[in-house]
Amino acid sequence: MIESGMTITQITQIMGMPVASETRPDGFKCLEYTLLKKSVNFTSAMPQPHYVMMYQGKAIASGQNGCNVEMMSANFHTATFGKYARFVGQ
Repeated sequence: MIESGMTITQITQIMGMPVASETRPDGFKCLEYTLLKKSVNFTSAMPQPHYVMMYQGKAIASGQNGCNVEMMSANFHTATFGKYARFVGQ
């Protein structure tokens, strides 16, 4: 279970090494993993992308998406109601 505030060391201990990562110059880093979706009644046979968004070395969000979606410029600007804009105050 990934929680807000975790460090990259804690995340890699739980999730292992990411299959990809992207970094922005303003302190954001996106770690991408490939996971099988599981629940009590369902296991997907197709791996799904899962991201962990880091800001200044701490986890701020995670979910089912690839880093290419999460790192889109619009996610970082208040003019587009970007979900990470509150961290950079743009």
